[in-house]
Formats: sequence, C-alpha cells, structure tokens
Amino acid sequence: MAVGQQKWRLFSLIFVLSLVGFPCMAEAETVRASFMNFTYERPMAADPVTAVGALIYRVLPQHLHQFQLELIDPVGESDVMQLASNSSFIVLRGSSAVALASAFNWYLNEYCHVTYDWNNYDLSAIKSPLQLPPAAGTPLRRRFVKWSYYMNVCTMGYSLAFSSWDYWTKHIDWMAMNGINMPLAFVGQEAILVRVFTEDFGLTFEELQQFISGPAFLPWFRMGNIQG
Repeated sequence: MAVGQQKWRLFSLIFVLSLVGFPCMAEAETVRASFMNFTYERPMAADPVTAVGALIYRVLPQHLHQFQLELIDPVGESDVMQLASNSSFIVLRGSSAVALASAFNWYLNEYCHVTYDWNNYDLSAIKSPLQLPPAAGTPLRRRFVKWSYYMNVCTMGYSLAFSSWDYWTKHIDWMAMNGINMPLAFVGQEAILVRVFTEDFGLTFEELQQFISGPAFLPWFRMGNIQG
C-alpha cells in the first residue's frame, strides 16, 4: 500500500501505547505488563481504496454507496487527485490513500459546501438519504510539496495528552482529508525507554516511574527540559 496509509497505521499503533500513561503505583502491574509484553510487527499495508472507503463510512456513512474510488498513477513523484461523476457515482480519484481522502474533502467543500471541522467533526448539515450533487469533471490537481508536516513537540502535552481513541480516530481522518502525510508520531517512545533501562541497565519499573513524567509533561521530558 501507499506510504501515507502505512504511516497512519503505524501512528495508530504507537499511540495506543501512549494511552497507557504512567499512573499511580496501584496500577503499576497492569502498566508494567503492557510495556514488558509489547512486541511490534509491522502491519500489512491496506489497499488505499479500502482504507478511504472505511474513512468515508466513518465520516459520512449514509452516503458511502454514492462514491466510487479509483486509484490513479502519480505525476512524477507528486500525488494527484481528481473529481468526476458518472451516471451512478461521484468519482474520487487519487494516487494514494491521502490523495483519495483529500479528493473526498475537496468534493465536500466544493459541491456540498460543508467542512469536516476539527471542532466537532460534524457533517449533519448533509441530510440523509438525499442524493449528493454530482461533481463536474476537473483537471488533475497536483500536490505542490511531497510532504505535509503537522503538529509540534508540545501539541501532545497542551491539547492531546488525554484525548480518547474515539477522538484520535476522527482526527486522523481529518489529517488525511486535509492532505497531511507526515504527522508527528513519536508518542509511545517511553515504552522503548522502559524496556532498555529495565532489561539492559537493571532499573525497576517503579524507579522509572519516578523519572518519566506524566502524559501532560511528556513533551518537556522528551526535550530534556525537566529538572527536579
């Protein structure tokens, strides 16, 4: 599958680790088991059409049957997307999973006049089961840059430290729909620290709990800005 979708899967996997956090001592055994028994196998890459079909189902489930997704070739090293319609479907074309998701967002903006906004992730303005408007055939739209980076080191502490997985599912979909193919995804790296310092240096999990900060302060811990 495309590199972009592979990154979404990897991001999803490592974020699950971060949800464990570093809780009180009463919960230490459960957390310890989660860290110590963790093994990583690179996930199989999903087909971009299947992946974006699942995204559309999450975002606009009543209208999934009205879309046809087509994977097309990139132009050189650039992702491209295109909109069209036929007698049965609104046709979304893209050269990767992110390009297809971006084509879906392009269609929502231009033809349904709605925005999948990160404040509420709500498309209730599109009434079901109305037929969606057809998309006029468009020229290929080409990415200007290969990578679109998103977030900074502190985001995970300021606004996302305690977000639920339900929220993250919506937000990852939003990223793909807005063409983001390089989100900052270093959450979960504390699992590696725990394994290295317990297995190779003989520290205990309880000792590491006194060293590794709580979730809201992990950005500053990672940058080495905490003293105490």
